[in-house]
Amino acid sequence: MVTTVIYDGKCDFCKSCVDWVKARTEISAIPNQSIEPSDYGITSDDCEKSVVVLPKSFGNVLNPVNLRIEASLPSIEDS
Repeated sequence: MVTTVIYDGKCDFCKSCVDWVKARTEISAIPNQSIEPSDYGITSDDCEKSVVVLPKSFGNVLNPVNLRIEASLPSIEDS
């Protein structure tokens, strides 16, 4: 079973991070714009501020891991 990663498909930084990981390991990468976040037990806000990693053994959606890598970075609007 492959780890699933949900990311902001409009964010170039997020896409680059996903591409970097995909070059090193097998993951299923899903842009958040193509899903209904609640189907995965997360919110739209989670998707816009985080890369969400769903563990390999992920059955029922209960505890996704949110990697808030970019939370400490200035937003594009701040630039």
